Amino acid sequence: MTNLIVAVNVVDATVNKATTPADYIDVDLVNDKLIWSAGSAAVYDNCGYIPNSTQLDAAASIISSVAVEVAHCFLADNSATNLRSVIGASSGNNRYVFCFSFDNATATEPTLEAWDTNTHTTSNFHVLGNGTPANSMFHAICTTAGSPGASWSGTHLAGSSKVNLNNGSGALGAAGDLYANIYILIPASYATAENSTPVLTVRYTYA
Repeated sequence: MTNLIVAVNVVDATVNKATTPADYIDVDLVNDKLIWSAGSAAVYDNCGYIPNSTQLDAAASIISSVAVEVAHCFLADNSATNLRSVIGASSGNNRYVFCFSFDNATATEPTLEAWDTNTHTTSNFHVLGNGTPANSMFHAICTTAGSPGASWSGTHLAGSSKVNLNNGSGALGAAGDLYANIYILIPASYATAENSTPVLTVRYTYA
């Protein structure tokens, strides 16, 4: 069996998890959530609570006449009852943001995907392109082999549009850490507002 631990950087996106594990928080895939938000006086890093739906709605990014990158990605850390900023989750040149740690080899290359639900059958949320993956507002890029560069666009993540996490090099031959960065860009003058909970998935097989 090959197990996966997903972790997010909450301190310094220039250091990897193997070198500085204290800079990362492991994500509880059952109880924790990632929240993309403009932030507010009630929704901010290390606030000491999990914001409620009213607070999150008030901190939502606003559709504009120009494209808007959602300013913050937060980890709602249920075990600590706290909100933590995922450092570097943006279109900036940040490499060590989302870490995917495998404790053994894989039979296939792990891929990062986005779906409406954990049935992994549809990607019809507006944030996922309303059924057209090329229109997804989720942008993702593999940073395992190097930094993504400034103002990167990456892959529009939705459904069958996915990111190879081993930089296209195939299955992992042994345990190791893979990395990616993700941001959300709302197109200019987008016609429909949405409150949705898409599912980010790492898919892999093992022998």
